[in-house]
Amino acid sequence: MRDRQILYHVFVLAGLTGLIYEALWARYLQLFLGHAAYAQVLVLSLFMGGMAVGALLASRMRFSRMTPLVAYAVVEAVLGLAAIAFHPLFDTVTGLAYDTLLPAAQTAGMSRLLQWLIASALIFSQSIL
Repeated sequence: MRDRQILYHVFVLAGLTGLIYEALWARYLQLFLGHAAYAQVLVLSLFMGGMAVGALLASRMRFSRMTPLVAYAVVEAVLGLAAIAFHPLFDTVTGLAYDTLLPAAQTAGMSRLLQWLIASALIFSQSIL
């Protein structure tokens, strides 16, 4: 019974960590998109959509050789590594966008679309996990 309680606490902490990721992504993307409302809409949409895609993929992998608990641990470990790598990746990608991609956009609409696509690419894979 003790092991089950520990597992429940781990799941609760993982859920809280997901909320923290969501809040931090919104702050980061607010800097890139230029408005908090845009960032919140994008993060919430991608987070919910990513969870749906992740659940679909997890349901398809139910017959894998890994036990569900080991698979969950692997996903959490990959998420942790992605969290560590996010800030340098964000700096690199947004720097490239500001220096090269956005100035090459021919219209303001194209520039805005590129910003939204880049911002989406930065967080969608983690949202799936």
